[in-house]
Amino acid sequence: MLNKPTNTIDWNALGTNTIEPSTPKKIAIGMGIASMAFVLLMVGSFDVPLFSTINPSVGGIPLDESQRVTPYLLLGTYFILTVAELFISPMGISFVSKVAPPQYQGLMQGGWLGATALGNGLLFIGAILYESIPIWMTWSIFVVATAISMFTVIFMVKWLERVAK
Repeated sequence: MLNKPTNTIDWNALGTNTIEPSTPKKIAIGMGIASMAFVLLMVGSFDVPLFSTINPSVGGIPLDESQRVTPYLLLGTYFILTVAELFISPMGISFVSKVAPPQYQGLMQGGWLGATALGNGLLFIGAILYESIPIWMTWSIFVVATAISMFTVIFMVKWLERVAK
C-alpha cells in the first residue's frame, strides 16, 4: 500500500475535522496567492528603467546585463499564478453551479467564464501603463487589484456561505 505524501493538502481530511475552508474562502485564498505572484514581479523589476529610455524607436539605449530580468522570475510567477488559478477557477464555477437556480445554471456559468475572460482581456492596461510609469508600479497596480478582490470576497464570506446552504 502506498503512503500519501505528507506535504499535500488533504481537503477530505480537513473536511472531516471541520477545518476545511469554505468555497468562498478558497477563492479568497486564490486571490491572495495571485497577489503574491504580482508582488514577486514587482520586487523583481525594481531596477528596470522606464520603457521610454529603452525603446529603440525613440532613440532609447539597450539595457545593461545587470538591468535585465531573469526568466526564472517569469517561471516563478507563472507557477504561483497557476496555483492561484487552481483555487479560483474550479471553486468559482462549482460555487456558481451550486447557488444558481437550476433553470439559470448554464447562463450563470457562462457569466462566470465571461467575467474571467473580461478580466484577462483587461490585462492590456498593464502594457499601456508601462509606457508612462515604471514597470514595478504597473505590477503594484495588479497587486492592489487582486488584494481588493480578495478583501471583497473575505468581506462577503458569511453572506456567501449562507447563500450556498
